[in-house]
Amino acid sequence: MLLCLCPVCRDQFAGIPGTYLKRVDKEQNVKETCTYCGIRKGYDYRVLRRKVRKEKQE
Repeated sequence: MLLCLCPVCRDQFAGIPGTYLKRVDKEQNVKETCTYCGIRKGYDYRVLRRKVRKEKQE
């Protein structure tokens, strides 16, 4: 999923278990309106799934 996220909304997405964010273009200089809140300006991020490790039960 590709989203434009401001710093505040980026922090909210970063806390979701099983996902991580990767900035699409690290050389992007122009900020766009945040897709999530629609108020603040931010950069483009891709939301990716992360494998969740299961702990061994003894």
